[in-house]
Amino acid sequence: EECDQRFHYGYIEAVAAGKGTKVTQIAYFDFSGVSLWAHYPWRGGMKDCLKCAARWEQKTALRLEWKYRTEQE
Repeated sequence: EECDQRFHYGYIEAVAAGKGTKVTQIAYFDFSGVSLWAHYPWRGGMKDCLKCAARWEQKTALRLEWKYRTEQE
């Protein structure tokens, strides 16, 4: 509310892809300046922020992978 963010929601889909996983993230945003942010081509724009978040998620998944492996593998 303080950031005038009316909504920010979406979903993440993970699908087996050979020995890896294909991850698709769909996100919806609505806040003041979202159009500017979405088209801002430099650091701090939407593309940069989402790439940074994806890199963090990938690193975290790899770091915690051992917790979620099944014993059958």
